[in-house]
Amino acid sequence: RRDPEPHALRTTCLAQSPVTSMEASRLVRGSASGGARSLTTQLARARSAGEVLQLVQHHLHDFDHIHTTTCLYALAKRRGSLGGGAVGSGDAAGKTIAALVRRQDLYLQEGALDGRQLANTLWAAATLPEVLSMPTALLRQVASRLGRRADSLNHQDVSNSLWAMATLEVQLEDGCLDVAHLLACSRAVAERSAEFKPQELSNCLWAIASLACHSAAPAAEALFAAAASRRSELEPQHVANTMWAFATLHLPHCAPSLDGLAREACRRVDFFKAQEVSNIAWSMSTAVQGASWVPTMVVLAGAAPRRTSEFKAQELVNTMWAFAAAIEHGVCSRRTAAGGRGSGSPPVCRRLGGRQVLDSEQRRAVVKWLGGGGNL
Repeated sequence: RRDPEPHALRTTCLAQSPVTSMEASRLVRGSASGGARSLTTQLARARSAGEVLQLVQHHLHDFDHIHTTTCLYALAKRRGSLGGGAVGSGDAAGKTIAALVRRQDLYLQEGALDGRQLANTLWAAATLPEVLSMPTALLRQVASRLGRRADSLNHQDVSNSLWAMATLEVQLEDGCLDVAHLLACSRAVAERSAEFKPQELSNCLWAIASLACHSAAPAAEALFAAAASRRSELEPQHVANTMWAFATLHLPHCAPSLDGLAREACRRVDFFKAQEVSNIAWSMSTAVQGASWVPTMVVLAGAAPRRTSEFKAQELVNTMWAFAAAIEHGVCSRRTAAGGRGSGSPPVCRRLGGRQVLDSEQRRAVVKWLGGGGNL
């Protein structure tokens, strides 16, 4: 599967985005007497992460909870200016960020953060985990309070919160949230799904499926139906993620909606990346539902071999398994899986298996799925 936007970055470097003396002078000039509103304006106008940190270094003692949240969010939004190294806790940037996180923690304990500020804090933590390095206990508290405020969040806040919860759950070994908080956000989404943008619907579904939260199936069904009804507005990645969520969560009541998404996938198959082709093939073969299964697998049989150089090992395994399952169910013949009508091409599984990226265990598994004793 492919994670939806916004993507969490693993490595960043603030040290490689220095603020020049001219920039520092521009940021500091007039700020001492500008008050809270002036600080908020300067943070909004900061053009890089380095400028944001410069403001933190000069004015942290004047920051209220709005300023600290704005800084965290701004750092995550300006992640492209961070560079490619890691921020050490002992250098100036690391110390500044640690002080900012401690101050945000103080405002959290005081109960000063509203729903939007909680959502932005969690999103920033998930987007820049190694930079912000927020303690797990802090993240749990943010997630818990978000759940209690779910009804007051708007569509963007809910979408970002669910994405962040699922992303952090993967990144942190001991997790950071309770399922009850996810369910609270999921219900808020389902009740107001018409307000959500297509990407937000897809992100919410991806989050629920990533956390294997099957108890949120009623909310997921409403989200899936809403996303499918707006399928022409979905980006290729969102189509693939939505179909993956359907198969992962097992939503049998949504089969008619799956047919619509599958037809959309066939219509835009040339725009899908290898990972998205793999996700859709796996999803269709896992769900084994709907009238669109046969034509979709036939279309994918033609598209997959053209992307063999792009597939990663797990994507290859998932794609080959999908076609092996389709052949086993009689949906796709071995001749159909050749990727060309009467072309004499080898089956798509064999063409994909020609890539030397599978380990021996993966190859044995694929051979078994194909029902043969030979080698790929």
